[in-house]
Amino acid sequence: REKRKKKQEEKQKERNKKTTAKKKNAKKVDLKKKSDADLAQSLVNAKKELLKIKGIGDIDYFVCDITNEKDIINLIDKTHNKYNTIDFWINNAGVNQPDMYFWELDDKTISKLVDIDLKGVMYCTNAITSFMLKQGFKK
Repeated sequence: REKRKKKQEEKQKERNKKTTAKKKNAKKVDLKKKSDADLAQSLVNAKKELLKIKGIGDIDYFVCDITNEKDIINLIDKTHNKYNTIDFWINNAGVNQPDMYFWELDDKTISKLVDIDLKGVMYCTNAITSFMLKQGFKK
């Protein structure tokens, strides 16, 4: 048992090193655990950076809790009101599980992962599919 535990700890340290190296080379906007003002500023900064990329037209952002179906409908309505159509939808919201084995996750973490990464995608897909069909897109 002790050897197995030590081996798992070594593997965990190696994964942590790789993750840290990847993070150093990545650009990201961290939107978790921020006040509304900090979140708004992060989004403004991200938009400024994206607009520097050649060929990018209009960039917009909306805050949405994808575990809340009313928020999703509100997001679709805001987008439609601004652009008059929604031609495509990308479900890219999600959370990363801690760098742990699945069997080491507690119930709270598993529930959060399922609510956001699975149910959230399903709620969004359901809402946008219904909307796009009403817009005249075919099945």
